Amino acid sequence: MKHTIRIMPLLLPLALLLGVGTASGQSGILNNPNAFPINLNCGGQQLMIVSPAGPSSNGLVTNDNRVLLATSLTQVNSFIDPTTHQPATQTFNVTFGAGHGQATGIGNLTTCVSPPMTFQDPQLGTVTATLTIVGFFAPR
Repeated sequence: MKHTIRIMPLLLPLALLLGVGTASGQSGILNNPNAFPINLNCGGQQLMIVSPAGPSSNGLVTNDNRVLLATSLTQVNSFIDPTTHQPATQTFNVTFGAGHGQATGIGNLTTCVSPPMTFQDPQLGTVTATLTIVGFFAPR
C-alpha cells in the first residue's frame, strides 16, 4: 500500500508567526494569548522574536526596539518515513517581498536560525523542524 505523506508543516504558521503588523506595545503582544515567540540566533546574536500569529513576514524583536523583516524562510522537517521506516527530510521555501514578489536589492541581510522544534504529526509521528530566516532589521 502506498502512503501519501501529508504533513501540516510548521511553515505556514511559523512563516506567519512573524506577523506583527503594527505593534502598539511590546507588552501587549507578549501578553496576547495568540502570540508566538521564537528564539533565533541571528548572526551570533540570540534574539526572541514574537508576533500575534498574523499573516505577515515581520516580527517584533523583544530584546530591543527593532522589527525583523523576513525576505525568505526555509523550513526543514526531519522525520521517520512511515512507509520505509528510514529517516526522511522535507524542505519548504518561501520568498517574501512587496506584493509577495521577489525580495531583491535589499542590503544588510542577516541569517537567523531557530533551534530544532519538535511537534507531532498524526501521520508521521514526531517531526523535528528547523527554520532559517533571512531578513533585515528596522527600528520600531
